Amino acid sequence: MPELPEAEPIKKEIMVDREPKEKFPIGEANKLGELSRERWYEHLLLFSEVKNEVLEINPHVNISLPLEKGKSSPLGLFMEAAFEEKPKEIQQGKCVLEVLPGHWRSAIICRTGFNDKEGRIYRDVDIKGIGSFWRKGTEEGIRVWSYAGFPNPGGRGVGLLDFDSAFLDYQMSEEFLEAGIRTCRTIAIIELKELIISNHKFSVKQAMEENLLLKNFRPVVEIRAFGTKARIEDLEPGLFEYENELLFKDAKKFVAQELGYKKALSSEDYFIWFAKTLGANVALIHKNGWSHHNLRPHNITLDCRIVDLDTITQLTRKNEQSADFSQAKNSLSTLERFLNFRFREVTIKREIFEKYFEESYDAIFPFKEQEEYFSKINQEKK
Repeated sequence: MPELPEAEPIKKEIMVDREPKEKFPIGEANKLGELSRERWYEHLLLFSEVKNEVLEINPHVNISLPLEKGKSSPLGLFMEAAFEEKPKEIQQGKCVLEVLPGHWRSAIICRTGFNDKEGRIYRDVDIKGIGSFWRKGTEEGIRVWSYAGFPNPGGRGVGLLDFDSAFLDYQMSEEFLEAGIRTCRTIAIIELKELIISNHKFSVKQAMEENLLLKNFRPVVEIRAFGTKARIEDLEPGLFEYENELLFKDAKKFVAQELGYKKALSSEDYFIWFAKTLGANVALIHKNGWSHHNLRPHNITLDCRIVDLDTITQLTRKNEQSADFSQAKNSLSTLERFLNFRFREVTIKREIFEKYFEESYDAIFPFKEQEEYFSKINQEKK
């Protein structure tokens, strides 16, 4: 498989992260890459290139990747298997990518600093819709076992992504960014012409004929750009505490670098920034007439970007606003609880950080504007 220009995230051997450009925030990118190689049995999976066609390319992202609309791309990848021993030589057409716990149908392509044409900063590039994996305990510890493409009873295929969902995510991320909301950004959408099921390649047509896939399902992979891909949920205490600490340090360092601070943020300063930023994000969502419906810990990154936007609908009822508001505040409480359980570094009382969140929300979407918004919605219904 050819190397990717500039970012070069894929090698014939284990993926090696290129040193990002100094002018971009890099956080602990190099240490995260080292960790994935050291604990390869928990973080690395084998992927194969499958027949594919590039459908959409975002022209506003400044990263060079092998993408040409209407053509096949080496990024048209699908999960094949876990490794029984540390990967060394990888056959042509195959590659090694890193996965994170809980991110069951996506993998990291590379970590390297870049921006979009409006100047927003990104680092982590991932690929979503590549099949599924889960982690199984063994005498040697936690291992990765891949069952890529294994069909579920609904016939959609575990770990797959439909074009309609990916395109909605793409559209909404563009609208969110234009509205000033922190989110990830879609780089490209690639249609898959083949899937890997039980270690064998099936054409999508074959999968449908054998009832492994619904007739109207159009599988794609979505290439996305994040600051840090890690979510609040990734700090949950448990088997991966060695990783949790590094993810938290990475987020604090990345945010400090993004904000232009010469020194690292303290945990409390980071948390205050997070509470204010999350309040502003949710307020902007509602002020612009949207409801997210899923502002849970898995959909908020550790650099406070709201992601996975295929659940977005128009905001038409106050109970939708209240549900979003409560979910976001509960996610903030979850972050505080995880940090205190693991690091015991955030001493701010819960009512204080909730106040930061609420004041930030109210400053952008005041109560009077909320009343006017819903009054207008009710009049339109009549």
